[in-house]
Amino acid sequence: MYIYRGSYVQHMTYSQRWSLDESKINWDMLTQAQTEWNEVKQYFYNDFYVLTPFRSVTDSSNWTAYMYFDGDKDSGVLQAFRLPDCKDSTYKVNVKGVKPDNYYTLRDLDGVNSATHVKGSDLINGYTLSAENPRTAIVMFIDSENRD
Repeated sequence: MYIYRGSYVQHMTYSQRWSLDESKINWDMLTQAQTEWNEVKQYFYNDFYVLTPFRSVTDSSNWTAYMYFDGDKDSGVLQAFRLPDCKDSTYKVNVKGVKPDNYYTLRDLDGVNSATHVKGSDLINGYTLSAENPRTAIVMFIDSENRD
């Protein structure tokens, strides 16, 4: 899932080498990735925020996080990656786009970082993400609880 989640872009294409034994393809994981992408893709043309400092692409000892946010719907998706050589199991991310006085539900697709009734100002000031193992990809939806 780490590779799939790191590949979510506006258009997804899957391919298979002709020499690959079809019985070795993890169809359940591919189906899960497609299901996730179908939910994530609605945000790709909204506001985009980089949530971690710039560093070399060869630096795999940190976290990388970014998000897409739809201000009209007051919702978005945050993607965070604990890179392969990262020693820190947590990372405090400053969420962008949310309204300080609204409350939000955070839905981590793996359930680890999920929360309800989190004030926007608390997200802006920093929300701590957790990933037990290096080479972990987090996909977390942020939805306003203040919708009419």
